[in-house]
Amino acid sequence: MSLPRKIHDVLTLTRVRGLSARRIAEGLRLGADAGSVDALCGYFHLRAGRWDSAREESAVILETCRSQNIGIRVLGEAGYPPLLAEIPDPPPLLYVKGAGIDLLNQTCVAVVGSRAAVEFSLRKAGELGGIFSAPPYVHVSGLALGCDCAGHAGALRQSGRTLAVLAGGLDMVHPAGNKDLAEAILAAGGCLLSENPPGTRATGKSLIARNRIQSGLSRATIIVQTSVRSGTMSTARFCLQQKRILACVVARGMEAEASDLFGGNALLLSEHKALPVDSPDDIKRLRAALAPQGDPR
Repeated sequence: MSLPRKIHDVLTLTRVRGLSARRIAEGLRLGADAGSVDALCGYFHLRAGRWDSAREESAVILETCRSQNIGIRVLGEAGYPPLLAEIPDPPPLLYVKGAGIDLLNQTCVAVVGSRAAVEFSLRKAGELGGIFSAPPYVHVSGLALGCDCAGHAGALRQSGRTLAVLAGGLDMVHPAGNKDLAEAILAAGGCLLSENPPGTRATGKSLIARNRIQSGLSRATIIVQTSVRSGTMSTARFCLQQKRILACVVARGMEAEASDLFGGNALLLSEHKALPVDSPDDIKRLRAALAPQGDPR
């Protein structure tokens, strides 16, 4: 028998202290004889007391999700983004809010970059957000300050399709000043998603973990601006590990060219790990790489 995929069961597993998301995902992928709670606990080597405690906690989370209109998608079940399911460490659960849940299964393109964005980068992120939020694409970013916000705003200006991946719970928008932007995304038919339940605050660790979801959802990730040591470089690494398309904006103008804020872009391009994004022809080549085989788009 396959491991049960009922939301309450998997949610309970995620609340067991010391049981990692990676281990749960491995179990969901490999399957086990789980025709009963005893079998499920046996598969993950859990004592009944640990299961019961986690079960109580998961019941509270389920009720909170119901009251806040938050949906839950389970790895291996219908509605879970198939592209995300392919990565080495997919979230066992996704919490999703908004009318645009179906966007998760379409051609997503992540546009991300530094919070300390220069004017060139803000403008470029907005342009790319507009381009890659029009059908057949869905714009993905992380609702962070700087490039992320500019990309979401660019998508909304073009009445495009955008979704935001949060590092904390969907009721704990981070940074808090972007709550209005999150509401605008929902109002425009987009969606918010997270691997963390309501009430969870974003941390440094969860912000990095969030980056693997952005690239994991996406056929391509475009880096607008990153220094060599920026957290955005973790998104680039995740993208490459996941064997997805990576592209980097080429810095232009005195403000950009003279700044080490683009050191990560320069490194990735010089090592031929990323496609350049510098001209309309580059956008055409990226579109061609994203198109299904045989599609001349």
